[in-house]
Amino acid sequence: MKWTIARNAVHRAVPQPAAFAAAVDKANELQRAGEFAESERPYNEVLQHYPSHPDALNFLGVLRIRQQRMDDAIVLIEAAVKEAPDYVDAHINLGNAYKLLGRLDDAQRCYERALELRPCLLDALLNLAVVLEADGRIAEARAMYRRLLAASPPRRSTLFNYDRFLRRNSMSMTDIEEALNCFTAIFRHEPGDGPARSELGLMLYLLERRDEAAAVYRDWLAHEPHHPVARHMLAAAGGAPAPGRADDAFIKSTFDSFAASFDEMLVDNLNYVPPQRLLERTAPFLGNPNGRLSMLDAGCGTGLCGPLFRPFAAEPVGVDLSAGMLYRADGRGYDRLEVAELSDFLASAEARWEAVLLADTLIYFGDLRELFGRVASALVDGGLFGCTLEALPDEEDRFELSMSGRFRHSRRHVDNALSLAGFVDACVDQASLRQEAGRPVPGWIVVARRRDRAVSVERMRMTSQASVCVP
Repeated sequence: MKWTIARNAVHRAVPQPAAFAAAVDKANELQRAGEFAESERPYNEVLQHYPSHPDALNFLGVLRIRQQRMDDAIVLIEAAVKEAPDYVDAHINLGNAYKLLGRLDDAQRCYERALELRPCLLDALLNLAVVLEADGRIAEARAMYRRLLAASPPRRSTLFNYDRFLRRNSMSMTDIEEALNCFTAIFRHEPGDGPARSELGLMLYLLERRDEAAAVYRDWLAHEPHHPVARHMLAAAGGAPAPGRADDAFIKSTFDSFAASFDEMLVDNLNYVPPQRLLERTAPFLGNPNGRLSMLDAGCGTGLCGPLFRPFAAEPVGVDLSAGMLYRADGRGYDRLEVAELSDFLASAEARWEAVLLADTLIYFGDLRELFGRVASALVDGGLFGCTLEALPDEEDRFELSMSGRFRHSRRHVDNALSLAGFVDACVDQASLRQEAGRPVPGWIVVARRRDRAVSVERMRMTSQASVCVP
């Protein structure tokens, strides 16, 4: 969920000496360039001479927001508002700081005050819609978005936020159709907008309009012939041969750009539960949570498995191809994080891990036989393997690249790949892994162990709790 920060305004709260205005302008330019340490100095120099300078207080407060120092931001921006009560941008930024701290009532009050001062201010309307949704007031948020859409023409930020609002809160395919209209509007005004193409294709996928989605991706490739997302998604829509697995460029591009909003979009809004499902199935086999198992989280993403499995693990390692995702995983229970392609990492790991986990990772691999073999080689004898996959309802040994861009696997393909790799005592359960357009996405939760060594009862206690077991 995104909101806007009013940090680039040229509006001045009060008349001021030219030297102060120039210093604040310089600091703002440095802040926009991401040079946070350098931008702080001019703000402080102004405040040394004029401690209640509203612009310096407001924009230094914005810098604190970007540095995740919310309490400091609130003190600074509140001081700006006290000095200049009609300073609209400061009210918006103060609301943003409150929103990040979860103080939704305070945030709403700030945005409403900004709207009292400037009734048609789009930033305030958009931020208020975001806060209303976060507070669970969905009907009010929807009404606020529709008020925004009445602007002529609607802004790109409004359309993106409204699209995601509709996907999070869709009650029918009519909502998805409305989201599709948002991106059709973006295309009308910005026909070369790559992110809009991606969202447009996603809407068509949710509406199961495969041919139209393929046309969007072909058009995207005509403008950007080597774009990895367009190339992969064209195959997913049936417009090109499906690859054996998602290529590295697609994974990096997708997840580096998705990292900042991954947890919010999936966990908070789509009931994303692969880590929890995997813990439920593997915990009976892991033994006491005494922190002794050597454990690898392969394809760890933002580290959602980290805090769940940390009690069982000694110096757990996470590996992922996306550096952006690993940045988010830092501090979530791993002793080491590595940027690496999963197959290569497993091939070089040798037999060292007592447990290897792949939560929502294998959806980017087609044929599982080679990868399962590499997992087995990376495990000690008797080592535990746990993974989740999206389920393909088919009796045959097969897999397919679906329109979502993710692979789905049949039960027989999973069973055969496990057997060929030398896994035994395999248990395969079916469960929902997430929601899409209000519908559950079925998946497999797999637990197995590598053959050839007696496993101590204390280390892995195989139980009969799983519902489907393969001898």
